[in-house]
Amino acid sequence: FACWAKEILKKCRRILSKLEKLKYWRTTKKFGIKVPKTVEQAQRFDRENGNTLWMNAIKKEMKHVMPAFTHAECSLEEAKSRKALPGYQ
Repeated sequence: FACWAKEILKKCRRILSKLEKLKYWRTTKKFGIKVPKTVEQAQRFDRENGNTLWMNAIKKEMKHVMPAFTHAECSLEEAKSRKALPGYQ
């Protein structure tokens, strides 16, 4: 444990320091418009502007994303027993 723990912690610190420097976290405006990072920020921006544009955008995005989280129509056993498509074996 002692021989590899120091290296793993060092690697973790290196990765975390790079995450902090990502452009994603520094970008607050695009084309002069404040861009929220969280839903709470979007709600605050809507309250400040007196409209619901950000929340409407979030609802629209979620409407299109939610089908990816629905259950499949077949069971796990059925999915495993199905034959693989040609080229994907």
